[in-house]
Amino acid sequence: MLVFLILPSIAWLDCGPVDATKRGYAALQHHLGRFAAGLILSEVVALIISLPLTVFFYIVDGGNHSVPDVVWLGVIFYGAFGWSFVIYIEQMFAAELFLWHLKWTTENEKRESLNLPPVSLDDIKRPDLLDDVSDLLSVKTKA
Repeated sequence: MLVFLILPSIAWLDCGPVDATKRGYAALQHHLGRFAAGLILSEVVALIISLPLTVFFYIVDGGNHSVPDVVWLGVIFYGAFGWSFVIYIEQMFAAELFLWHLKWTTENEKRESLNLPPVSLDDIKRPDLLDDVSDLLSVKTKA
């Protein structure tokens, strides 16, 4: 998931790989707890999605069951879509965390210039990637 913290820097801020890696690690270091929580939750989602496959393979492996090809095709599609969904969840979480980190950094830089104490991440409105108001545009214009 660390890669998913680095890629938004390249896509959104037009950074090179080295600068993007530094920005991704900075977001990770500042918000390690939130990152860990997101990682654990995405792993829980992966376990829930893989549970039917595990049961299916246990039943098929345990006996002399002949499974039709159409069932195997369904299992393959379910596995592929389940895996894709887990990757999507990880990407969206990391992108949202990175955008939240950008908003937090921008706000604290503004507060530092006004000699005000820094704010915590909880004091910053959590961005929504599907919102009508683009948080990314407001951060990019202030940076």
